[in-house]
Amino acid sequence: MNLDDVADREQAETVPCPDRPRGCGARPDEPCRNLHTGGPLQHLPAHAARLAAAGVRHAPLDPREITSPHERTPR
Repeated sequence: MNLDDVADREQAETVPCPDRPRGCGARPDEPCRNLHTGGPLQHLPAHAARLAAAGVRHAPLDPREITSPHERTPR
């Protein structure tokens, strides 16, 4: 994780993560968890909906971490 990701995660953790299917339901100050494994996210600092709620605009989006198919960006 690069320094931008760390800053984005810290900013995201100021707000709760939405419940499924858009997020994991993590409380403020808790990291987001992978919806399938329960482990930490590997490719994003937080779920996309949480990043947006926290005002993070430049976080990279990895389609493997987006929680529902309709949210995926076609390549």
